[in-house]
Amino acid sequence: MKTLSILLVLIVIIGALFWLGSRDNTPIPTEEGAIVEQTGEISGDHVSIDKNQSRLEWTGRKVLISGYKDTGTIPFKEGSLIVSEDAVVGGNFVFNMTEINTETESNEKATPDMLTRHLRSEDFFDVGNYPEARFVVTKVELRSDLVAENATHLVTGNLTIKDVTAPVSFPALITEEDGKIKVEALFDIDRTTWNVRYGSGSFFDNLGDNIIDDMVTLNVSIVANIN
Repeated sequence: MKTLSILLVLIVIIGALFWLGSRDNTPIPTEEGAIVEQTGEISGDHVSIDKNQSRLEWTGRKVLISGYKDTGTIPFKEGSLIVSEDAVVGGNFVFNMTEINTETESNEKATPDMLTRHLRSEDFFDVGNYPEARFVVTKVELRSDLVAENATHLVTGNLTIKDVTAPVSFPALITEEDGKIKVEALFDIDRTTWNVRYGSGSFFDNLGDNIIDDMVTLNVSIVANIN
């Protein structure tokens, strides 16, 4: 009987190891960081964004070099805000990763074009295989307790990059004036969550001062015309 019990335990352990080894890279939802599921389609009017006035800027940094940062943009491919009873309640956005670019480059030996090519390569966003990124807003909360300056709402949704989907929440300023809805937000994401690991000190050793910060700052400005 004792031998049989030991065999059963071994079978359970081996089975668990096999299951762990066969998982893909999709984040496993947890109680604290679960992928936010929509219980149903968010109802309201879909208002297309003005792509010429909307902008997504990114900023990356090197950890050990003071003042070192690179900046650039990722263009919107399409997007819309969902509006109900004069309030923004949701949104859907698609970003064209094939046109991610660099505007400033801190490395004196490189050029913005060189960094742009690198960002589009398999080292970073692999745009040949993953030409789009998406953000689906699942919740918009009017809040008065946000620390971020001028923020009026907490926006929550699911961000998909390189076919990995993970939850994101950030404070935003949402205003309506002169027939336009504006959404402005400044926040950080951990790029390694979406398997963008090049130069990360969390995954690679002996990088010296070439360690690239895992945190990327996103500066988002969205404009939608409601008239």
